Amino acid sequence: MALQGSNWESLLEKANEHEKKYEWLQAAEEIGKVVDLVEKKHSIKAIEFLEKMGFCFYKAAMQAPNNTQFIKRMKLAIQTYEKEIKLLEKMKKKDSHVLALIAYASSCLEKNPLKKKRLLANWWNLEKHVKDAFEHSDDLHSMAIICANLIEYSTYDWIWSSSSFQETRNIYLECLELAEKAIPILSELENEYELARAYCFASWHYSFCDWFWESEEEIVAYVQKAEDYSKKALELAQKTGDAWLISQSYINIFSVANSLNANPYLAINPGKKIVKYGEITKDNWCMGWGNVLTAFSYSLLAQQMEDPEKQRQTFKKSIKMTKEANKLFQRIHSVH
Repeated sequence: MALQGSNWESLLEKANEHEKKYEWLQAAEEIGKVVDLVEKKHSIKAIEFLEKMGFCFYKAAMQAPNNTQFIKRMKLAIQTYEKEIKLLEKMKKKDSHVLALIAYASSCLEKNPLKKKRLLANWWNLEKHVKDAFEHSDDLHSMAIICANLIEYSTYDWIWSSSSFQETRNIYLECLELAEKAIPILSELENEYELARAYCFASWHYSFCDWFWESEEEIVAYVQKAEDYSKKALELAQKTGDAWLISQSYINIFSVANSLNANPYLAINPGKKIVKYGEITKDNWCMGWGNVLTAFSYSLLAQQMEDPEKQRQTFKKSIKMTKEANKLFQRIHSVH
């Protein structure tokens, strides 16, 4: 049965307009109205809209003005995914991807390190299972997007939850493999947003190469990949015009300038760009890391200064941005 009616279409248009303005909470509310209209007669479309609605609540949680709102919005994301699961069960279907989303969103609220790690491990394994299923069915586009999801979301908590050097190294290596699998597929399909995202987070993983390789030749090659991929990510992100993706891409430009090229002065401008585009999206994570990374560069720069007054003023900038970063991270349970 085909979907008809201008009501839900106009509501979706409103939701899309809210998304373009990074008004994620309002977008979720409009999609919720669509679900109410189609749920009884069009279960398949309702499932599609519920997943979109859950994502909007997740993004809204990252914009939360305080920790109470963060918890409330993340719970709404979980409840939305759980509603999707119930609809799937009525249709005698099971979706590991939705179960993975529930596990990941739940991990964002979990403060106990061991419980958090178990939830993240569950998310990781479920999403890899989904990736394998898409690959076996030759749905390479969906497989590549799941790969991009894995390499992105692993950077937030999963990679930091490992309990040994070898475990951390294995996650990095697997993420690099996933990235190199996704990039040519997304490039061939000309999906600029997902390709930019894959390059962006692949660059992030490559930038840690000196942690895991003893060979100078390998380190040099991977540093070059980190730099090349960071430039490709930013170029594509700017073409899409998506401020969140641009902010994320500048994190890697910062890393190349500050860590890999050991030049804090060159890193300050990319750091400010992370903040600038993060502010457009109201994303606490982007704004937080933009502040903390720029603060780090100001601190390094101050240590190189001979003029005591300039040094003092530069340290003040660093302290101010560090305090701002801490405030932003406190909103989203993301203090590491």
